[in-house]
This record gives sequence, C-alpha cells and structure tokens, in this order.
Amino acid sequence: MPRTTQIRRSLGKSGIIRSTILWATCDAGPCNAECTVGGTSFLYFFDYTTGQFVSTSAGGVVGQRIGNAIAVGINTYQLPSGKVVSTVTTSDDQHPVFGNPSNPLGVALGKRVGWRELLN
Repeated sequence: MPRTTQIRRSLGKSGIIRSTILWATCDAGPCNAECTVGGTSFLYFFDYTTGQFVSTSAGGVVGQRIGNAIAVGINTYQLPSGKVVSTVTTSDDQHPVFGNPSNPLGVALGKRVGWRELLN
C-alpha cells in the first residue's frame, strides 16, 4: 500500500550556539507506488529559553529550506566580523551558507570551571 503522508526526520544531532538551538530535518515526502531517494531539508533556529523563533529573526521565521537534498552535515563558525554562520553539506555535494540569527541572550552567563577548581 503506498504511503501518502509526509514524514519529517531529524538529521544528526542538534546543537546550541549562543543560546540558539540549531536543528536540521528532512521531509521524505509522500511515496506513491515507487519511493524515490531524497527529500527536502530544512534548517531551524530556536530560542532555547522559549522554544520559539529567535527574537532577531526576520519576520519571526524559525526554519529555512536548505534544498531538494538531504542535509548530511552542518558546520557552524564565527567570521572575523563576529557574525555566526552555518554551512550545510547536502547529499548532492552542495554547501549552502546560512546566517544564524543572533540571540540577544547569547552572552556568557557564567564562567568555565575545571574539575581541579571544584576540589579546592
């Protein structure tokens, strides 16, 4: 029996970058008599304190469409200008770059402590 419903799958592991949850998914799409390989991938940015869109996101958008391929890897890094971006590697060997919305809560709220400091 053919499947006619959409299935969304989480791809890899999510991460928290400056108080923003970064998460990629794939819609396998409906299957007819024969299923095809592939799908459409999306990249999501959530405010970890509210679970909603990041307050600086244009139009309150949470997700962006990556393309008609499966996201197989995400690299997030900070440019010399201070802007944080993510490069997504897709199953068709494309590497689109997405600007991460900056979360105003993304400041350090604590300090790093080593285990030796805890013992003293």
